[in-house]
Amino acid sequence: MRVEMPLFLRAAVALIAASLCTCSSLSQKQCLSENWHAIGERDGANGHTEYRITDHQETCAKYGIVPDMPEHEAGRQEGLKRYCTAVGGLQAGRYANSYAGVCEAENEDAFLAGFKLGQDIYDMELRVNAVRSEYDLARNRLADIDRSRREQDRETNSDGKRRERDALRLRLRELERDLWRADDDLRQLEWAARRMR
Repeated sequence: MRVEMPLFLRAAVALIAASLCTCSSLSQKQCLSENWHAIGERDGANGHTEYRITDHQETCAKYGIVPDMPEHEAGRQEGLKRYCTAVGGLQAGRYANSYAGVCEAENEDAFLAGFKLGQDIYDMELRVNAVRSEYDLARNRLADIDRSRREQDRETNSDGKRRERDALRLRLRELERDLWRADDDLRQLEWAARRMR
């Protein structure tokens, strides 16, 4: 069963998201071009709400330009047709973008399925990178211990270093297994993403 997000909640989410952006929404050149249909289409393809025009109004007011709101909205609706698909959701989720509830009910399920898969891929890529990082740190620490061991004579080599070296070797084996599993999970998710396209 699909739960519809109330309009006031959608508006609140959009306003909060818009307030977090402190950068200009358009350059002076874009404001002066006055191609509001194309600007709206880009905004829709990026999943922006109808409130995005407010950002453009503030930015373009500096240059004495007033956006053509109907043209912008017509373009945004066209852009949403590309965004509100499984592939659009996949891309948004994979790049850790947020979803502002802009898709119509008939397109939202496909979008959200792609969005979830994209988020899973993003999360798995983070996991793979974290495991690789930890593996590299452990491997480098082990190399440092081995290097210092060679530089020192065996009698001055402490039991503490030997225990640390043994623990690092064990941890490296665990990390190799974790990395193999995470890489395999990521390949499966990417395979599912390729099937979606």
